[in-house]
Amino acid sequence: MRRICNILVLLTVAVAAIAQISGGGAPMPFNPDDYAHCGVIKGGGRFSALGAYDFFQTLDVDTVYHPADGGEKRFVAGNVCKVDITPYDSGITFNSNGYRVWRTGITSPGAVALSVVFSEFNIPDGANLFLYNPSQSIVIGSFSSDNNNPNNILPVQPLSADTIIVEYQEPMEASGSEFKGRLRVGYASHNFFDTNGYLKRTNPDGGITCSPQAFLDDPQNPAVNASCLIYVTGTDLRQSWYASGSLINNPDGKPYVISANHVFYEGKYAPTSVFYFQNHKVREGVKGSSELSMAGATSVTAAKDLDLAMVELYQMPPKDYRPYLAGWDANESAGYLSPYKCIHHPNGDFTKISYANVTATISKVDFETQKFKYNSFWKISRWRVGATQGGSSGSPLFNSDGKIIGCLTGGSSFCENPVNDYFWQLSFAWEFHVDSEMQLKRWLDPHNQGVKSMDGADPYAYDQPCYRASNFSPYDIVGYQRLSGGATGYQAGHNSLGCTAYAERYLFDEETEVYGVYIGTYKGKYVSGHPVNVKVYAGGSNPGEELASVTVKPYDYAYKYDGSISETITTGWNTRDTYVRFPSPVKAFRDCYIGISFQNYATPDTLALYQTTNRASGNSAYYYRNGVWSAFTSYPSQPQAASLWLQPVVADVKPSRVYECDEPVPNYFSIVVADDGELRVISIADTEKCDYIIKEMSGRSLATGTLLFSDKTAVVPFAAPQGLYIIVLQGSASTEIHKFLWR
Repeated sequence: MRRICNILVLLTVAVAAIAQISGGGAPMPFNPDDYAHCGVIKGGGRFSALGAYDFFQTLDVDTVYHPADGGEKRFVAGNVCKVDITPYDSGITFNSNGYRVWRTGITSPGAVALSVVFSEFNIPDGANLFLYNPSQSIVIGSFSSDNNNPNNILPVQPLSADTIIVEYQEPMEASGSEFKGRLRVGYASHNFFDTNGYLKRTNPDGGITCSPQAFLDDPQNPAVNASCLIYVTGTDLRQSWYASGSLINNPDGKPYVISANHVFYEGKYAPTSVFYFQNHKVREGVKGSSELSMAGATSVTAAKDLDLAMVELYQMPPKDYRPYLAGWDANESAGYLSPYKCIHHPNGDFTKISYANVTATISKVDFETQKFKYNSFWKISRWRVGATQGGSSGSPLFNSDGKIIGCLTGGSSFCENPVNDYFWQLSFAWEFHVDSEMQLKRWLDPHNQGVKSMDGADPYAYDQPCYRASNFSPYDIVGYQRLSGGATGYQAGHNSLGCTAYAERYLFDEETEVYGVYIGTYKGKYVSGHPVNVKVYAGGSNPGEELASVTVKPYDYAYKYDGSISETITTGWNTRDTYVRFPSPVKAFRDCYIGISFQNYATPDTLALYQTTNRASGNSAYYYRNGVWSAFTSYPSQPQAASLWLQPVVADVKPSRVYECDEPVPNYFSIVVADDGELRVISIADTEKCDYIIKEMSGRSLATGTLLFSDKTAVVPFAAPQGLYIIVLQGSASTEIHKFLWR
């Protein structure tokens, strides 16, 4: 008799979604050919043109890729132009669906991405602001009155397009004949690089750095969830750039981000900065998402002569951003606790970690353009693994206790010569300046209680924190499955069999809320008129009542404007992890399904989900065909047990593993970490040998091999830092997954 077995799963994690915090809603339909409605005139002036730029003429290439010896490590992304666009002197206005709408556009030929800063932003309740490319395959917003802030400035993250549309909707009863909201596009940036550090034009580093990837939910590195990639629009400097920073814990639980002064320039550019969180990878070969971002901040403290900077976000990152407030230590003695790690975003890339075994030394440093206080820096003379590069500026340096002791100012380190990096010291900046506003002590010990260090913390630890659920196990092979035997397309995607939906079953300990869903796609193209939808279904033996649905649009699509708008279909959803956020959390049952649906059409190979490909049993994947849901074990072509990369972000409870199985499988092995430092595997049965894989908690493989047993014992050759690890053992009778604490 078949039954459902609940098997505890080891969770993998990572996060993302298109755009800054969204207020929901949608822009009005936009048809590039409907010139009367949208106000676009071929060759006319409805679009503000920034002009074309030559990368090698407008930027100092050596500065971008390899800062000079002892140089600051911002990563310059593009050129900033001053514009002055308002609803009263640009674009068109029209009435639609109870709203008065303003629409205008910005184009800059040759741009890989465009970003804007609203130098005036204050809008009434009920109003919505959107930015999108002409196909609306990329939509950022809505921004609403919730985004009003003390600075009345709104920076908007780059869109991967050379033409963007700005659309403002205000309820007609509020607007009357004139808009009540105050909007002014003050600056626009023509960027030569897109987000994620995936550079779309050739450069000496190819966008790839030598530092190891940081993965999510790594118990050895919880502070990766505090790390943020920072995109800054330097309005007066006429450049935009990427840098790094970190959320930092404090007694008042405020959303402080610590970084470097030369990132924000005495806090001047804090209001024009965008902060990306959870900018990590889940697995090698799959691009992580980079859409969980927040707009703007206010300077808290800055000291140019120390390169100190700390800013405050307008609000704590939302629960499904899964933020972490990193710990810190302002005692000088904490700086000598090696080894160290630096969590950073070189070249604006996904989160990376560099490691050093040397002991940091107190050092002086002066740059060509900046003089600093004597002996106010920690010097890392050499990195054991990795390096820092442009984009690493402001990244925190952690000691062996996992606490921040400083942030990167710069140095001469790069991949081929990872030496001599300088981090401003928390201990020096603690109360060096007489002016308390320029002291870290004023903000990190606000109640004058003598606090000089704090552990890291989850700001939502006592308020139903979120988790990313997954039915993948460390031993699963994750890939894609092409159909054969006369069928074409993919087993978990478009195919000639007419499958139009897929779903992954989850069983939780109790009812929960779904905030969003990560979808992992091996292949994907945006096809106009054929939307892809992410859904939540009630549970049971098959997906039941639909509880929620949201449309997914791929992130990368290029559009050109040369007097007319023409569409260029590009593949932008390939090998990607994308977070799709619901407008509000969805109440889900203990037993529920996470699904994806689409229309069946003549091109059967434009979408393919990642799935497990090596399962002999343990199915949680379902497909929809001819009006009927069925398990993958009864698939009409190549039936097999599988799990799909449809992974919800849920509140409060961690999931159990959902398996279709017959009987529980007994354990044949046990793990012992002996006092003499050996890692031993004990075989309960008469096993002669077994294969093994040792992995980090992130899922990254560290070692593989075959064990030979003598007197039912085998010694595993293993050396690694102290921490929690996974060992997968595959014998003739079973495959088992065990955790062990290495010390």
